[in-house]
Formats: sequence, C-alpha cells, structure tokens
Amino acid sequence: MKNLMCISSVIALITVVSVCTLSAYAVENSTVAMELEIANEAYAAGRYEEAIGKYRNIIGKYGFSPEVLHNLGNSYSGTKQYGQAILQYLRGLSLAPGNDDLEGSLEMARKSQGLFAHEESLLESFTDLFDMNQWTLAALVCYVGITLSLLCHLIFSWKKGLISICGVLLLLLCMCLFGTVQQYSRWSGAVVVKPGVRLLMSPFPTALSQGILDEGSLVYTEKKHGKYHFVRDEKKRSGWVESASFAQIRASHLTYSLNSAGQ
Repeated sequence: MKNLMCISSVIALITVVSVCTLSAYAVENSTVAMELEIANEAYAAGRYEEAIGKYRNIIGKYGFSPEVLHNLGNSYSGTKQYGQAILQYLRGLSLAPGNDDLEGSLEMARKSQGLFAHEESLLESFTDLFDMNQWTLAALVCYVGITLSLLCHLIFSWKKGLISICGVLLLLLCMCLFGTVQQYSRWSGAVVVKPGVRLLMSPFPTALSQGILDEGSLVYTEKKHGKYHFVRDEKKRSGWVESASFAQIRASHLTYSLNSAGQ
C-alpha cells in the first residue's frame, strides 16, 4: 500500500512539473511571437532603428534564429549599414545553409557595396546541404552504427555482411566529418562592419596603410596583438586592423546578452 502511494505521488509530481514546464514554454512562445510582431511592425513602417533595437532585444533574450537574423539584417540595410546587414545574413546562413531568402538578401547587400561572391562549387553546394550541427549528428549516428555492428559480431558472432555494412558506415562517417570541417571553416570568418577600415602594416595606429577594407567584406583572423588583429581578406591581402572594426560570423561564439546581441 505504501509503495502504491509512493508511486502515485511520484506520478503526480511528474505530471505537475510537466504541466508547469509546458505552460511556461507556451507563455514564452506567446511572448516571443508578440515581441516579434511589434518589431516587424516597426520595420514595415520604416522605423528601422527602432526595429533594430527590438530585434536585438529578442536575440538577447531568446537567442539566434535565421528568421530574426534575416529581419535584423533587412533593418540594417534600411539604414544603409551594409556591413552589419551582411553580418546578420551570414549568421543566418550559418544556422540555415541554402536559405533562399537569406542568400537573396545577402547578394543584394554585397552588390550595394561592390562585393561579388565567387561561384559556389559542387563541393560547397554538397556541404551546404546541412549545417555543422547536423553533419556532426550524422557522423555520431554513423559512429554508433559501426560500434553496434562490431558489438553484434563479438557477442553473437555475426559475420554475414559485416564488412560491407561497416565499410558503408565508415565511408558515410568520413563524409559527415568532412562536411562538419567544411562548415566550421566556412563560417569561422568575420565581417568588416565599419566603412573605410585601414589595413595596416603593423599593429599601431601610426602604421602605414596598405589598403582599405570595404564595409561588408570578409576577413579571417590569424593572430592578435593588443586591440589589433592580423587578418586576411577575400582578395588575399593581409594586414592589421582594429578589433572593433569587424565582428565574428559564427553565432555559437557569441554571448546572448542584450549588449552584444547585435554586434
């Protein structure tokens, strides 16, 4: 009898916790939808600065999503802050590779800055089928499949088709790991978010300039000295720039705080 009462109490507790969790989740979703609607109304009315603040606020509270990043990028485009717009579109694409809306908006923003992307290769198109997390998950599934196959061989002496199955899974594992590495490399760059950034020969403000980086151009950081980073741009030029002149693409590197959400 006591055991039955204990079991009933546990079930009741689990039920209450589940209901409370689902209710909280529903309330949060409703709140997000309401805040997003207000931000969208500001954007539609042409109040771009207000919309930027509201989208950043949403990201700061709830994290990144391709849709919100797209809307934030459009708002930056509305204020002609094309570096920030390109940054948000690329962040969105890192979460949703191949998204037509994000790719279209990115192409328009880059053209407005005189920046033209190279034609995507078949290999890049293949690795864009999934994002980095999805490739990693697929690799994990393949690894588990190989492990289970080998365990079946050891425990049940299963041999028929073992080599073929493990061979196929190993091939898929290698493909998935390659996709993961490619996605990581592709989105590990940064975007110049300020106009007329000087590419310096040394990490000092008085150093000679060897060129100007266009707002919205891609750079890849290689080392750091104080508040300067040594970077390589899309045209294979390299030099030192101030850390505040660019922002990292990869959303997973960012802190979901209100202050840093739009940086």
